[in-house]
Amino acid sequence: GKFCKEYGFSVPLLKKITICRVRGYNNSDCAKKLGVNRVTVQRYVDGFKQADPEMMHSIALEILSGKDTAGLMKEVQR
Repeated sequence: GKFCKEYGFSVPLLKKITICRVRGYNNSDCAKKLGVNRVTVQRYVDGFKQADPEMMHSIALEILSGKDTAGLMKEVQR
């Protein structure tokens, strides 16, 4: 969406990081699980925190209602 374009984020990676964080993993653990650099995870988390509340709500709804959410959640569990 607009948020990802503005920050140069990948929508699938944002969804995976968000799911990981909601499940209680810290940035380092998310990075290991997803096979990305910890700094990348930190950049996404910081960007998400800077979004205005309306944008954060929109992103959360998109993540939770996405058709691929179940698959992403299984992927994050590995």
